[in-house]
Amino acid sequence: TSADLDTVSKAQAESDLTAALDAALEDPEETAEIEITELGSGLLDELDAAFRRVQLSRRFHNDAVRACRQVRSQFLVRIFRLAGHTAWPETWEMDDTRPHGLTER
Repeated sequence: TSADLDTVSKAQAESDLTAALDAALEDPEETAEIEITELGSGLLDELDAAFRRVQLSRRFHNDAVRACRQVRSQFLVRIFRLAGHTAWPETWEMDDTRPHGLTER
């Protein structure tokens, strides 16, 4: 469906953004030049914090999906249809690796 295609394209776009940021911050010397200024240092700090939040959010979401799937697969839940007719939750997969320039900070 178009919703599934949109989800796939969104995940791909987010992974592409991660790759672009990794390429832009690949050279430690260039990253050090950015970090020299107060504005640059602040922006790198915000970017680093955003990467950490994305990693934690994705892990939390995927753990919750696994727990939900485990509960929904239990015998009593299936027999009494306690989950109703809702769709099964999906894990969120994307490349959320922090750029090399941020890991060296």
